[in-house]
Amino acid sequence: MFNLTNPPAQKAYATLLDKGEYISGDDAHRFALFEFADGTRHALIHPSSKVYKSLEDGQTGVVFFTVSLGAYTLEAFDRNYDEPDLPSLLDPPPAQADTLDEVARAEAHSKRVVAILLFVGLAITGWIFLRLLLITRDTTHARIIFSIAILIPLLSFATSMIKRRRFKSVPEQQLQATIVERAPHQHFVFSFEAERSKSIEVPTGIYITHTKGDTGLLTFKERNGKYQFIDFTTQK
Repeated sequence: MFNLTNPPAQKAYATLLDKGEYISGDDAHRFALFEFADGTRHALIHPSSKVYKSLEDGQTGVVFFTVSLGAYTLEAFDRNYDEPDLPSLLDPPPAQADTLDEVARAEAHSKRVVAILLFVGLAITGWIFLRLLLITRDTTHARIIFSIAILIPLLSFATSMIKRRRFKSVPEQQLQATIVERAPHQHFVFSFEAERSKSIEVPTGIYITHTKGDTGLLTFKERNGKYQFIDFTTQK
């Protein structure tokens, strides 16, 4: 039996660190990054337009949220609380690090499934056109359409593999870095002591749990002005 009831709302005393949008598939989703009273950070997603527009960095109050399937959904943020008035507001919520990894893996799996379905769909379409045109004995057009139907997914797959493998033989670099800007398309701009700043695309789990001013050890690869993110370990 499946539990179809709505998850119970939770609340915690927190400070808003940042807000923005992350990419999932072809869609952009809003999130707000809070620091809870115990010092942990939590990214709360899908706030309403009204709530999102009212949020400003540095605001402190009680945040109301629900947890379902590993996702933290922001319901409301009450800024009228000057101090926590309930001991329960200081209790840390469930750990989120593992669920963020699960979200990232789920997104990667979804992309692979879409690519496979696209490949199969185009192949079937080509086969159907081939059969129909062979019935009419127009073999020249049949060859052209069949070739196009096969080449499109093959080229798409080959391009994807090239992008993945172009960094395979490139050595990793590790530098102390500071996030200086949250850029569009899920990029962070990192600054370094002895090098120019770099804009690097990061995974969703990193993008929604870090903010401007975070400092740590950045691990990445660089080739021909392109970057591949590996890891970012922050320092308290």
